[in-house]
Amino acid sequence: MKGRALNKTQKSAWCGLVLTLFLLLIPVIDIIEKDLGLLLTHVVGYSVGLALLILMIYIIRKIEKQPGVKFDERDKSIITKATIISSAILAGVLLLGYVVTFLGLGEKSSLSVSNLPVIVYASAIIFIFTLSVSVLVQYGRCGKEHPLG
Repeated sequence: MKGRALNKTQKSAWCGLVLTLFLLLIPVIDIIEKDLGLLLTHVVGYSVGLALLILMIYIIRKIEKQPGVKFDERDKSIITKATIISSAILAGVLLLGYVVTFLGLGEKSSLSVSNLPVIVYASAIIFIFTLSVSVLVQYGRCGKEHPLG
């Protein structure tokens, strides 16, 4: 990758990593606000978050509008493998979470419905992060081994 420009898929993967960092900041800001009772932290944090989200949308739009080849067979193969890897990791994490919860709480206990959005939110973060990392890792490997790389 030395000296070469990133293609659209790689740029999107980097945006995915930045998005996961942003998504991880939201619960941190919420925890700080609840523990310290600082409304200023809440307002400033979400204002910065909104600005980052708008910046992210602008960057993704800019990537999409770039001229040139949008997608080739190598990109398709890398994205397909990355999606399979990310789905398998997400399924494994959800299964592990289920087993740990089942063993920890017992079979007669229950979880609150308010925990469901947390599970969905965490699942989205895990999927986006693993998809982005697996895309970037595959491009790194292709750069060394691929005859066109």
